[in-house]
Amino acid sequence: ADYTVPINKFPMMDWITANAGYSTDYKWTRAPFSADTMGNFIQNGNQKTLNMQANMLTLYNKVPFLKKVNQGIKKKEEKKETKTKSPKPSVPVPTTPPKNPDDTLKKKEKKPFLLPQYFVRTLMMLKNVSANITNSEGMSLAGYNGSTRNLGVNPGNDFAPGPGFIFGQQNNFGAGKDSFTNYAAEQGWLWKTKSLNVPFTQNKTTNITGRANIEPLPGFKIELTANRNKSKNYSEFFRWATDTLTGLDDFLHQSPTESGNFSMSFVTWKTTFEKVNKDYSSASFNTFLKNREIISQQLATDNPDNASGQQVGNYAQGYNSTSQATMMYAFLSAYSGKNPSNYPREPFPKIPVPNWRITYDGLSKIKPLKKIFKTITLSHAYRSSYSFSYTNNLKSNL
Repeated sequence: ADYTVPINKFPMMDWITANAGYSTDYKWTRAPFSADTMGNFIQNGNQKTLNMQANMLTLYNKVPFLKKVNQGIKKKEEKKETKTKSPKPSVPVPTTPPKNPDDTLKKKEKKPFLLPQYFVRTLMMLKNVSANITNSEGMSLAGYNGSTRNLGVNPGNDFAPGPGFIFGQQNNFGAGKDSFTNYAAEQGWLWKTKSLNVPFTQNKTTNITGRANIEPLPGFKIELTANRNKSKNYSEFFRWATDTLTGLDDFLHQSPTESGNFSMSFVTWKTTFEKVNKDYSSASFNTFLKNREIISQQLATDNPDNASGQQVGNYAQGYNSTSQATMMYAFLSAYSGKNPSNYPREPFPKIPVPNWRITYDGLSKIKPLKKIFKTITLSHAYRSSYSFSYTNNLKSNL
């Protein structure tokens, strides 16, 4: 389902458009006839989207003077020539020479002062801004003992697996706001099979992309692009088994694992073009080595459980020179050219740094070049990203 957010219906807000969407899917797969006790396989998913766009030209044009500037910086209009209709045949009338010959000379018009218009146009360099957000979630569970009927639910079995699951719900099932695995077990929707070897999986992916178009001068365009992508995958064996602590049979969560990927636009411009030595070292690499000591102390200070303050050489206990967190933040601060003392220590930064693309096609309007070349376009682009993958190391809320 798609929905147009009526934000542009509010006064003075017609320069903004927004569209939201929600889609869901549900799949039920029957178990083989020879292995009914292994249960059926069910899975669901949902996708939420939000697209927003701000047309800055529409906003600027609400001011009459700015609208005139956007339509083009023009010189003062020449005097309008009188429209003459096609003359009817008539007897030619002799013309008399002007009394003063100087009257036939056109007076030169003063050139208009256009600097304010150019300055204002530069201030309106931001032309368009857009943002796209996509959030996808899904889960799959084996061992389901129900069948599917109307709209995916089974009216004869308490409408299993529930309208919420059918329409993509991922968390907070039942009155106890429980996970779907525990809720399904409580409702008796799962086979009590110890040999079940298909894991329960749950995933979530969030993609955010932002763009801005800037035109400080005619033909000179800058496109800024920022993106942030994060995915998380969780899996476990949820099955009937014997609890080693109590010796009783119950549905247990076994072998939980978590993995994920993260990437975002990043800027390392300050260190991109530096010289690499013959031994493959560089100034940024040496800075990275030095930053480890500073980052180690800061990580120990941030950790409330590390109150001992013990040191191992120049490093805090638990954050040595090869610690994952120590090396990651030391690397990012060094190659981004920033001070490690106040560098944000976040594995998943919330705000991406935009990359850019610059193009200029104004040279083709110069008369000498226009005679030789049909089009001339100069372009420059910069792209850099920060990305990593993890498994069972980082913990975050799904």
